[in-house]
Amino acid sequence: MILNDLIRKFKKPLYIKEIRFRKDKGIKVTYYHQDKYKPKYLVNNDHIFLAGGYRTVLTSDTVNETINPLDLSSQYPVDKFQTAIESKVIKDVFNDLRTDKIDLVKVLLIGNILIGLSILYYQLM
Repeated sequence: MILNDLIRKFKKPLYIKEIRFRKDKGIKVTYYHQDKYKPKYLVNNDHIFLAGGYRTVLTSDTVNETINPLDLSSQYPVDKFQTAIESKVIKDVFNDLRTDKIDLVKVLLIGNILIGLSILYYQLM
């Protein structure tokens, strides 16, 4: 894995970077060697751009062709987009803040306190 990343870093012109936007608002970045790249969607040559030295293609789960990054006219209303992003960010923040009731750190802390108290008890006796 590390060796592939190192080779890919030095041979950027030979790789195609595909950025796929998923329905769950996630992003998947995949690198393909130019000889092994066989897309299952329509690739428009005007939609290929350079990003970080890689030839990059934007795709989506909902559309069966590449996305034009220079097309600034959006079919999605701005207020709905902002609401969706805010709800996703808020949900992610609260999911990250939720902790388990008993985790390894708490068990080790309680065990350390009990061991310390037992050592202190036998020292005083």
